[in-house]
Amino acid sequence: MSADPSDALRADTMRAPYYGLPPPEGMSMIRLPLDAEQRSYLTERSRSSESDSIYSINTLLNTSAPINRLPVELLVMIMKWVQVVVGRRDKAAVEWLSMLLVCRHWFVVASTSPRLWYALWAGSSLNLLRTGLARSKETEILIVLKRPSALGGALECITPHAHRIRHLFLANVPQVDAPLLSQFMRISMPALATFHALVSKTVSDLSDVLIELTPEAHPCLIDLHVGGVHLSPSPVFRQLRSFRFSGCFGLAPHLRVNKFLDILRNCINAVVLDISDVFCRGSRQPPPALRRSAQVVLSKLAMGYIKVQAGTIRHILSAFVLPASAHALMMWATDEVSTEDELGSGFCAVMPNDRSGLPILRVATHLEVKACRYHRRLIATAPTLSSENALRLLPGIIFAVNASKAPLRVAGLEDVLDICRTMPLETASLKLTPFLTEELNWDTFLFPFRGLRVLTLINRARSGEAGGVRRLLRALEPVHVPDGTPAEDGVLCPRLRIVRIEGFDAYPADIPAAMLECVQKRKDALGQADGLEKLELHFRGFNSKEEFERQKQLFMSKALELVRQASFECDLEEFSE
Repeated sequence: MSADPSDALRADTMRAPYYGLPPPEGMSMIRLPLDAEQRSYLTERSRSSESDSIYSINTLLNTSAPINRLPVELLVMIMKWVQVVVGRRDKAAVEWLSMLLVCRHWFVVASTSPRLWYALWAGSSLNLLRTGLARSKETEILIVLKRPSALGGALECITPHAHRIRHLFLANVPQVDAPLLSQFMRISMPALATFHALVSKTVSDLSDVLIELTPEAHPCLIDLHVGGVHLSPSPVFRQLRSFRFSGCFGLAPHLRVNKFLDILRNCINAVVLDISDVFCRGSRQPPPALRRSAQVVLSKLAMGYIKVQAGTIRHILSAFVLPASAHALMMWATDEVSTEDELGSGFCAVMPNDRSGLPILRVATHLEVKACRYHRRLIATAPTLSSENALRLLPGIIFAVNASKAPLRVAGLEDVLDICRTMPLETASLKLTPFLTEELNWDTFLFPFRGLRVLTLINRARSGEAGGVRRLLRALEPVHVPDGTPAEDGVLCPRLRIVRIEGFDAYPADIPAAMLECVQKRKDALGQADGLEKLELHFRGFNSKEEFERQKQLFMSKALELVRQASFECDLEEFSE
């Protein structure tokens, strides 16, 4: 066998190990020491080589990652989904940019996909806005200008791209920059569907800048929300599905109520109508009498929120027909200049003479009233019409007046009765002060509601004697009727089945006994099947827990002989140490 060639390189007892060829004659194998500059140079070369190697390895690893093997279109869809999730938080327009820092592949994909640069946000800096405008190319865009330091610079950036702006949001526009906004909105924006702009007013300058909108310049506009500006009637309002208008003081230029109504008359396709703090000249004048054919029907309205002067609300309700399926809120406030008629009329201050434009008043079955001297609220709803509301809101109408600056002078609930007289009520909840409860003429108030089935009376004050409850029970007791007359003709609310009394003082303790006596008399007059079925009493102010338990046991033992269900409760916190 031939010898292994590696044996010649090994050391043994016969020879020393092989260390290579000997050096040439006249050349030393000893190297001179390196100085600091040379060592630094060699170190940097070594690090650079290692960095290149690591980069190459990372590139190979990124290339082999499953997500990077996806088609670019799918990766963009994933990034778009992340944008949607992050978009529910503040500063969402900046947070998603961290995806660009994951790897070079992601950076290239994200920075070259116009779809990902759809929503652009600008605050104190316009850098992100400029970058997004360039990378979005020719796609439609959404722009949010939130507290821009210079609105003029921001509008200058987006003006060349006005033709592809789909949604435009401007918040807290300074009053001094409002003329720039007015000039910008004259530009043609054929793709604009949503425009929100809120101008911040100052006490020293309450004038309103005119924003002109036309169907020629804004053919796709369907969502308009403006505040602190002045609008003029235009056919463009017929396109709107949502119209929100607020903060118009009507000082310069003046906003007359007739001109304001002309704006609203064009909103025939609006699903959402939100008018707040719009002050009109001439609103105290009585609205003109209109033929029913002259009233504008807002057939598509699902939610109407009106918070203006009482006179303006009256003009609106005179000129328009609100569908019964809509959810409408009418809110106003009294002040030092309110007339005696407004303070003494309560809810009637906003009601027109012709109420044919409020069909909800003929179909509402549920009523809730909250009333005191300084606040008054009426809620009338028709739950059976909920399926017809486009926003799935509870159909109904709410009247609310804030009288904190000028107290109301309404006697009892005359204004409530005037509005609700034609309603086929089945449920009524009254949250009143003890004074109103005692002042109310219960016979007159309950007489129109023959189909009422549930009656709830709640004391709004922290304390109050139950004098008004006694008057209510006396009204519910049957009266004598001539022979041959149906017994139910002598009984208020003959369909009444449930009565709830809550929040009144427990003393004097004659209310439970009066309640049971009333129940017995109604059963005697109407028959066992048509009497009350459920009683709920909730008092407060018992001297002790033992006294409460004693009265409860006495009431329940007799009540369950007359009705199917009964309860007698109090606030347990009264007895806590």
